[in-house]
Amino acid sequence: NAVAVPALKETNGIVRTLSLKNDPAIANAGSVEMQAEKALYYSVSLSGYDKDFAKDAKQAFSVTREFRDTDGYPLKEFRAGDEIVVAVKAKSMTGRQEQVLITDILPSAFEFAMTKAGNAESFRTAEGKSNQDVLQEEKDMSVEFADRQQDRVLLFAKLTGDESVFRYKVRVGSRGNFVLPDIMVQSVENPLLIGRDLTVKDRRIIAE
Repeated sequence: NAVAVPALKETNGIVRTLSLKNDPAIANAGSVEMQAEKALYYSVSLSGYDKDFAKDAKQAFSVTREFRDTDGYPLKEFRAGDEIVVAVKAKSMTGRQEQVLITDILPSAFEFAMTKAGNAESFRTAEGKSNQDVLQEEKDMSVEFADRQQDRVLLFAKLTGDESVFRYKVRVGSRGNFVLPDIMVQSVENPLLIGRDLTVKDRRIIAE
């Protein structure tokens, strides 16, 4: 069924805003058609989550995140100004996966210690590699592209049944009690294949 929704008043003589937020008339609309007397340029902003996604998603990856010092020892205490190594460890539980996206969101207390992005090798750090006396010997993750955004790291990687690790450096920027965000893996080819860190019990960190 066609539903007509008029645009709002002009905000600056050029731009018109059409808000579809919480509009019951378009909740079940399959498509949106726009008509204009002149050339029309538009952008669309979406927010929220798919309510049915979690019902069909499958835990197909194992992923964990560790905070280490530059010598590879696990960190339990954080102090403002310190540089630490974030070690992202992941593997596939459904065979080799050629295209996966790992999204690692940083706590708000952390900021990047490195500024380069794009080339995975320029973003990866050799520091913080696990010491065999402390942790198991680890293999570097095969990452084709590493993107540093404002509050997160995006890793486009290949995963196998063997655990691999990608390490990068951050700095503790401020003191306080902060939420520890989730880390997620998702198959690019099949978005229903996902992975989350199921080992984390304490979802907060304290920086002194």
